[in-house]
Amino acid sequence: MDDVKHRWRSILRWMLSLFGAAAFLWVASHYIDLWPRSLTLPRPWALGVAVALQVPYSLVRAMRLRYVLDPRVAAASGDPRRRFSKALIYGSGLVSFLVLLLPFKMGEAWRPLALAAGRQPGVRLTEAVGAVAVERLLDAMIIVGLLFGGLARSDYAAVESLSAVQAAQGAGTLMAGIAAVSVLVLVWAARAPERLGRAIDRLLGARMAKIFVRSATTFAGLLDPRQGLPFALWSLAYWAITVGQLWWVARACGLDSLGLAEAAATIAIIGLAIQAPGGPANSGTFQMGMATALALFVGPQASEAGSSFAALMYALSTFGVTAMALPGVVIQAVSRRANRHDPSAPSQGPPASS
Repeated sequence: MDDVKHRWRSILRWMLSLFGAAAFLWVASHYIDLWPRSLTLPRPWALGVAVALQVPYSLVRAMRLRYVLDPRVAAASGDPRRRFSKALIYGSGLVSFLVLLLPFKMGEAWRPLALAAGRQPGVRLTEAVGAVAVERLLDAMIIVGLLFGGLARSDYAAVESLSAVQAAQGAGTLMAGIAAVSVLVLVWAARAPERLGRAIDRLLGARMAKIFVRSATTFAGLLDPRQGLPFALWSLAYWAITVGQLWWVARACGLDSLGLAEAAATIAIIGLAIQAPGGPANSGTFQMGMATALALFVGPQASEAGSSFAALMYALSTFGVTAMALPGVVIQAVSRRANRHDPSAPSQGPPASS
C-alpha cells in the first residue's frame, strides 16, 4: 500500500512539474521564440569558446566542496593530513549536476546521499547535507552580488525596463536578507554549538539537537581562513566562469550590447528565476528568467538574436551537464572499486541518517 501511495505521489509531482513548465514556457513564448526557426550565429567560433568553458565550469563547481568536508575528515580520523576522497568529490559533483535537472529540485538530495555513501571519516548524511547547504548559501550571496553589481553598471534597452529592474532588485533584496540571517545563525551555531544544542533540545528534542549541532560543526571548519578563503575564492571563480560562458554565447549570437555587467545581471536573474519550482531541467523557469533579462538589456529589436541566445544557453546548460556526468559515473565506479580492495578504507555499508 505504501509503495502504491509513493508511486502516485511521484506521478503527481511529475504532472505538476510538467504543468508548471508548460505555463512558464507559454508566458516566455510571448517574448522569445523558444526555439528559433533559424539560428542567428555570426560568430560560431565564440560558441566554441563557451562550449570549451564547460569543462572548467564543471570541475571547479564539483571540487570546491572539499574545503567544507576536508576539516571534518581530518578531525574525525585524527590525521591532519587526511582529506576527503577527491574521486568522490569529483564523481558525485559531476553526476549531481545531471540529477539536479529533475523537476521541483528533487535532485538536490542526491549529492548529500552520494557523499555520505562514501563512508568518509566524520562525514555522514547530516554533515553532507550541512556541507551542501553551506555551498548553496554562498552561491545565493554571490548571485545577489552579481545582480546588484550587474544592474548598477548595465545599460537598459528602454526606460520602461525600470519597473522590471525594481522587481529584480526586490527579489534580490529578499534573497540577500534570507542569506544574511542564515549566515548569522550559522556563525553563532559554529561558535557556540553547545548552546545551540540546548536550545534545539528544549524545542525539538535530543535527536534533532544532535543533528543541528553536527551540521553546525560542518560550517565551523570554514571559520579557519585556510579553508574558508579557498572555498570563497573557488566559488567566485566558478561564477566568473559562468558569467564568461554566457558572455561568449552572447558574442556568438551577435548581441554585442550584452557586456560583462549585463551578463552578470542575466546570470543572477536566471538564478533567481530557477528557484521557483519548475519542470525537468528547469524548463520554463529558465526561459522566463532569460526573457526577463533580454527585455531589460536587448529589447524587441534583437528578438531573433535574443531567441538564438536563449535557446543556445539552455541547450549548453542542459547537454553540457549531461556530457560531464558520464566521466563522473566512471570516476565514482573506479572509486568504489578501489575502496573494496583497500583494507584501510571505511566499510561501505548504507549511509547513516544522522
